[in-house]
Amino acid sequence: MITSDGCVVIQPAEGRAVRGAAGAATLMKADGLQTGKLLEAFEQAAPPGSGPPLHVHHDCAETLYVLDGQFRFKIGSEAVIAPTGTFLFVPEGVAHTYVNIGPDEGRILFCFTPAADMASYFEELAEFPSGPPSDRVLDDIAARHGVEIIRSAGGA
Repeated sequence: MITSDGCVVIQPAEGRAVRGAAGAATLMKADGLQTGKLLEAFEQAAPPGSGPPLHVHHDCAETLYVLDGQFRFKIGSEAVIAPTGTFLFVPEGVAHTYVNIGPDEGRILFCFTPAADMASYFEELAEFPSGPPSDRVLDDIAARHGVEIIRSAGGA
C-alpha cells in the first residue's frame, strides 16, 4: 500500500512475485516507481548451495539482511559467514557474491539504493528456467542492468 503522503507499507507475504534466476522465489517489496527511484527492495529465497556469480553493481549500492539461513559472503577481499540476522552493506563498485551454506532454504532481504530495476533483471534471467544462459548472454543481460559478472575470481 502507498499512503496518501507517499509512504510505502507492505505487509508480510505481500509484494509482487517475480521469478528469479533458475526459478528462485522473489517477492518485490518496493520498486523505484513506489519510492521515487530512491530504493528498491525484495525478498529472495535461496536453496542450499545456491548463490549468484561474483558481480559488481555499477549504478547502485546493495544492502542485504539475512532473514533465515546461513550464508557465506565474499565482499571485496573479505569472506564473511552470515547467519540469520546478519546485515551487510556493499557500496557501488565492490565485487560480491554469496552461497547458502545451510542445510535448508534461506531468505535474504535485498535493498538497492538508488532503485536499480532488478525485477527486470530477474525476469530476464528467469527466461532460462534450467539455469543460467551462456556466459555471453548472461553478461549482456547483466550489462543492461548495470551489473558486471566477474569471472576471473572464485565464488563465495
